[in-house]
Amino acid sequence: MSWAEVDGICRRLARRLRSFELDLVVGIARGGLPAAVHLAHLLDAPYFGTVHATKTTSNAAFAIAPGDGVEVHGAMLPAVAARRALLVEDIVTFGDVFQRVTPLVRERYGGGAAALEVVHATLFADLEQIAAGPNPGLIESLFYGEAIDNRAIWIVPPWDEKALEPAPA
Repeated sequence: MSWAEVDGICRRLARRLRSFELDLVVGIARGGLPAAVHLAHLLDAPYFGTVHATKTTSNAAFAIAPGDGVEVHGAMLPAVAARRALLVEDIVTFGDVFQRVTPLVRERYGGGAAALEVVHATLFADLEQIAAGPNPGLIESLFYGEAIDNRAIWIVPPWDEKALEPAPA
């Protein structure tokens, strides 16, 4: 995929998200950061944060399963009074990364009467696998650029193209 395609998807997502009046955009590192930064600018979001979360198994193409674990390695979240947050990933297959990160962001910004409203965005979503997986409720709060079948199509965003190159000898 190209940077122009990323830009087009982000602009379409921003048009759909504009009415939410977001206080905070959180990019999930690494893959979600480029789209999150672009969306934060397009939406004029006043605050930005990151959470570094990774799958605990192989990153090889099609080596993903619903039972794979998600490890959180750290977060940089601003000390603000956020009411509405957008969490951003590049590709969502099962929703397990969002499922792991959303409670951390909610906890950081408190609960109770002023509970944080969270919506999720991704460039690509495998809606069938999300619906059949451990987090089907994610679909209710998910904004996505394009629906894909992640069992048949493997997306390589422009920031990961170097990963396709052979390792130096």
